[in-house]
Amino acid sequence: MSSPMPFRSKLLLTVLCGSVALAVGPQFLAVPTSTEVLALGRTPVAGESGETNPALIPGDGQAPTVLLSSGTWLAGVRTSRLALGFSRTPTAWLTQIRTVSLDRLELRTERPTDQPIARYGAYGLEVRETWSRRTGPWSWGATLSAIWMQLYEASSTGAALDLGITHDFSSNLTWGLSLLHVGRAAPLGRSELALPTEGLVGLGYRWPSQSIQNRVLVGLGWISQPGQLTVSLGNDLHWKALHLYLGSQASPEVASVSGGFRYDTGRFSLRYAFQVGSQGLGVPQYIELSTRLP
Repeated sequence: MSSPMPFRSKLLLTVLCGSVALAVGPQFLAVPTSTEVLALGRTPVAGESGETNPALIPGDGQAPTVLLSSGTWLAGVRTSRLALGFSRTPTAWLTQIRTVSLDRLELRTERPTDQPIARYGAYGLEVRETWSRRTGPWSWGATLSAIWMQLYEASSTGAALDLGITHDFSSNLTWGLSLLHVGRAAPLGRSELALPTEGLVGLGYRWPSQSIQNRVLVGLGWISQPGQLTVSLGNDLHWKALHLYLGSQASPEVASVSGGFRYDTGRFSLRYAFQVGSQGLGVPQYIELSTRLP
């Protein structure tokens, strides 16, 4: 006869099973912390953060860049990102610290009560080191990540690898492919963890124009946790110093539309993005500010 499951293990198992919405446990790795990814969708042909493809970090040879991002994801989850980028054409390096947190969880027994036993938070921290290189029409990139997670009294550490490539068929047409979050994590309490491994493929096409540039993005992705396909469509309209973003994503369970902007002025860049989805768990919103160092 099997022994009953300890209460804390029941708690961890219950919360982790709901982690797709809550971004608890290793699922936090799939939560976007970049305005471009939130606004344009998960496509491997757009996004200078390298979240969807490490080959995309810019190697323009300009001065180092510092970026700070803050926002809210679904169900009150908070995100932040600090990035420092260097480049020496044709190679680029990007160091990032990403955090995802939820501090409104309640610990309760199986018997309904008016007050919880305790209130606690769930946290995820990822330190990312990304490298990319441009060789003719090809770009190659890789990211190594160190991961730390905590839920109630349990914690876990792990490591992950991202790989990606892009290829320019012409000055207007780009193809990309990436494999994300390949790695392992230690058990969280008594709960075994599996990282949300994700594969992405996509195309980007830019309509040639002298005054206004318009780029259309298409992405198809599969993620192991929760095991589903996602289709993304995005549009980046660029006029002078202004980018206007519009996107949509659809999976078997959720559909969403998104938008945002980027405005560049001198050494500074301001970006904002939002998303409205059918899950009814809030409206994710991110804001970013970056500057090139002297």
